This record gives sequence, structure tokens and C-alpha cells, in this order.
Amino acid sequence: MILFWAILVFMALVALAFVVPPLLGRGAGLVGPQRAGVHRVLFRKRLAELETDLEDGALSPGQFDQARADLERDTLESLESADADAARPARRPRTRVRWATALVVVVAVPLLAGLLYRQYGGWELLSPQMRARLAAEAVAQGDNNPALIRDMVAELAAHMRRHPNDLPGWIRLGRSYRALKEFKRAAQAYGHAYRLSSGKNAAVMADYAEMLALGHNNRLAGRPAQLVHEALAVDPRQPKALWLAGWAAYQIGEYKRAAMHWKQLAAQAPRGSKVAQVIKREVARAEAMARGAAPAAAVPGTGKGVTVRVSLAPRFAARTRPDESVFIFARTARGPPVSLAVVRRRVKDLPVTITLDDSRAMLPGQKISKQPEVIIGARISRNGNPLAAKGDLQGLSAPVAPGGKGVVHLTIDRVVR
Repeated sequence: MILFWAILVFMALVALAFVVPPLLGRGAGLVGPQRAGVHRVLFRKRLAELETDLEDGALSPGQFDQARADLERDTLESLESADADAARPARRPRTRVRWATALVVVVAVPLLAGLLYRQYGGWELLSPQMRARLAAEAVAQGDNNPALIRDMVAELAAHMRRHPNDLPGWIRLGRSYRALKEFKRAAQAYGHAYRLSSGKNAAVMADYAEMLALGHNNRLAGRPAQLVHEALAVDPRQPKALWLAGWAAYQIGEYKRAAMHWKQLAAQAPRGSKVAQVIKREVARAEAMARGAAPAAAVPGTGKGVTVRVSLAPRFAARTRPDESVFIFARTARGPPVSLAVVRRRVKDLPVTITLDDSRAMLPGQKISKQPEVIIGARISRNGNPLAAKGDLQGLSAPVAPGGKGVVHLTIDRVVR
């Protein structure tokens, strides 16, 4: 933005540099003596050309004499005119008039340019709100100039610090950070929007819950699930809230409730649309999980996965109950740990062999098949919560590449401290 204004000012100064000096009487046309000198130089040059043509035979002696007489006559007339102009006093506007005219031009040129740009250009692009919206769209479409995009979003953030009660502005800022995958900042922006809306905007609450989950390893348990519940209390048909409610239930193994929320969402989707197909697939997966079936073979496009056999170390057998929950999961091996897929079983099912692939994804878009390496883990939860807690029993694998033909053998053999 600063660069834009700098270029604008520079262009205005260049334009004024061509207009103002002549108005002040500077850089005026050639005066009499200067014009006389120019005519003498031209006379000598033209005479030399005539002499060359005579030597080359291009002109006869008679033609040369006639051409020289014409040249001398024309030059003499030009010199007399220059002498007359030099003797005549120059007529220039008074100094006060020249300066007044120049001042009017200095003000009028930038003002007129600005008015024309406002009328026919993209004046609205200068607003932080519009620039942030364009930034979000550009990032979503794969723009390869993140520095420019971040500069535009930073302008909106600065605008929001000056106008903290601008609810639409906070929503736009949250969406912009979401597009930049800065989920914690997006959650902060939506937090401001949530407080300004007094908990009465279901869409804001759903977006807020999503950003909190994305910023905390894709987990919807806790505050995100609470926000989803509040959103559905305000608007039971809010699409994103229903979608997230299904995932919140799915993540804790309540597959029937997940299918119930997604069926409600499916009733709103246009029949035959891609959205309807995705929701239908998730409903089928949740219902299959509720029956205890493995949906991987029934769901197309599951991609590369990891097959793991989980067992419990013998020394922990006496410290567990058969009905305690076992969460078997895959998470990213590089960067911040992000959960990609999870399956819930019971201690009584151990040892158990399962395949973690895209059909068991925690959230859409977070796929095992797109990861070069993942870490496989299994954890016995003492309180039934998928989040690790002190006293849980756990086992973790070394990084493995999805798509391998072998089986990863994993033993739950340590206590979470």
C-alpha cells in the first residue's frame, strides 16, 4: 500500500515538472541571439552539402550558384527576423500571475487525477476490507506472492485495532487468516466477532469452533464442541455447525450421533450435488462404524494407508479394564503434530489389526495419503477422552511412509506423564 502511494506521488511530481516551469517563465523558447546562432550553423551545414554535390557532379555550376543564392537569401531573412525579436521587449505575465497560475495547476492536477480514478478506476481496492477479501481469495486460488497477500491482511488487522467494534471487519479478518492457514490468529479474530455478536450469530460461532479445532490438532473436544452446541441452539439448521457436530461426535466414537447430524445436513444439500455426495459418504461411514464394520473397503478413494497391529504390554494387563477406550491414530511426522486419522476400540479387542487411511480422516482435507511420513500411535484413555491426559497408557511408532505393504507392530508400553 505504501508503495502504491509512493508511485502515485512520483507520477504526479513528474507531470508537474513538465507543466509548472513554463508557467513560471523558465525554459522559454529561444531568444533572438540564440535563434541567429542556430540559423548560421544551419547555413554552413547546407552550404557544405551543396559543395559536396557540386564536386560529385550531382549539381552543375549554374545549379550550384542558384541554390547558393536561394540559401543566402533565406538565411538573411531569418537573421533579420531574429534581430527584430531581440530588439522587441519580451511580453511575459506578471510574476504574481505566473505564480498564481502555477499554484492552481499544482493543486488541480493531482485532484483531477484522484477524482477520475475514483470514478473510473478501482478506488474501492484501497480499502483494507476489500484488499483483505481479495487477499483471502488470492491465497485460496494458490497465489504465489504471499508477501503481498500478508501485507494486505496486515492492513486490515491495523484497521481493526483502530475500529475494534467493526463486527464484519473481524469476520473478514478471520476468513483472511483462515486462507493463510494462520488458524490461531483466525481464532482470535473470530473470538472478537463472537463477543461483539453476543453469542447470537450461529455462523460466527461455527467458524470460531472450526478455527479453534484447526489450531489444536484438529480436535473438536472441549471449547470447540461447546461452541458448536451453542451455534445449533441458536440455529439448528446452521450447515457448518451440523458438519462440525458430526465430526465432534465421530472423534469420540459416537458414530450414531455423528450420522444423525450429517443426515440433518444432507437434507439441506441440493440433490445430486457434490456436497450431497460427500455428506452421504460420511453418513455411510459413520453408520458402518456404529455397526462395528470397517468401512475402508466400501468407501472409494481411500488412498494410501498404514496397516498396524496394536497390542498391550503384558505388564499393563492388570492395570486396565476391558471396556476402556483405545484410540489408534496417525499424525503428521513433520512440523506441528496434526492428527490425520483415528479409530476407537476397547481394551478387550486387543490385540487388533486395523488400517488407517483417508476413510478414517479426522477432518476433510487432512489426508494420510498426502503425507510423506506419519507416526502411528495407540493410547488407552482413562477418562474416555481422545486428548492425552496424565496416566494414560500409550505407544508410538517411528515415522513410516503410507502405502507400504508391511504391517506396523505397535505395543502400548509407556505411561503418559
